[in-house]
Amino acid sequence: MTERHNSSLNQRVRRTCSGGVLPLIMLVATIIAALILVAIGTSLLMLSNAKLNSTTENIGLQAAVQLNKGDRIGEMNAMIERSREAVFTSRRAYDDIAKQAPHVEPLARLLLDDARVGATRVEEERQLLSGMLGKELEISITSKVKETNDRGPMNLMLLTLTPTENTIVEVGSLRDMPSNATAPVALEQLKEFDRSAGYFYQKTDFYRPEISVKLPAPDNDLNFVFASLHPRIKDTIASARLITPDDFDGRTVIVAPGRLIRPRLHNLPTAIRVVTKTNVSAPLNLREDMAITTIVSATGSEKSDNDSD
Repeated sequence: MTERHNSSLNQRVRRTCSGGVLPLIMLVATIIAALILVAIGTSLLMLSNAKLNSTTENIGLQAAVQLNKGDRIGEMNAMIERSREAVFTSRRAYDDIAKQAPHVEPLARLLLDDARVGATRVEEERQLLSGMLGKELEISITSKVKETNDRGPMNLMLLTLTPTENTIVEVGSLRDMPSNATAPVALEQLKEFDRSAGYFYQKTDFYRPEISVKLPAPDNDLNFVFASLHPRIKDTIASARLITPDDFDGRTVIVAPGRLIRPRLHNLPTAIRVVTKTNVSAPLNLREDMAITTIVSATGSEKSDNDSD
């Protein structure tokens, strides 16, 4: 009788233990499954972010390479530098001739006027180049973004990436970067004037960018503005490269979400910020826009500060 009772009791205990462990096992399995799904989702998000980053970086770097294609910005800086020196030397020659040989003063005046007219035309060309570069960037980047969008959504297991047209393009320059234009070697008087006026970048002989580097009166009505551009150092030419937001000095937005702004650029752009947006959708109707930002600088100047021409 006692043995039968003990056997029945053991069976009830086993059933009770079995009934209590099963829900616990199911709970643990559910938690593990949820963690696995979270891990998969996180991995997919990281993968999609890397994919979008790579696409946006390629778009930005290709545009940055075209920005200073053929060293056109570097050559414009050199042209501005030489035009400025021509005005200075023409003014000095005119003043000397007017005092010492007044009979040829009209010829000296003609040469001075030609140098001043040339400086005005160089400034006009600089502004035209600024507008042309802005237009080229607008066309290049928007067409590449459209080409990417035309490929359609990209599926990554549980995620679907759908590119949008909400692209932002902003141009500017590389912060704390001088121009590639250097102080005149043979014009010590002009060099001393520029140094006293604070036109040189820190303690170098490179001119500060994006300011009007005026000449002494009466030629201080002319504008000479150099672009920020990495100078060529010996045989090293800076390549187009990614930069951080802290290194980017943004000036003008040329493309905004859904529309083209087409502003008038006052300075030659040498750096670009591109922001693209992609819609990320997941099961259960979960959607979120992922913004990818890439900032790149143009290639440096091919002209060395030691080159004579």
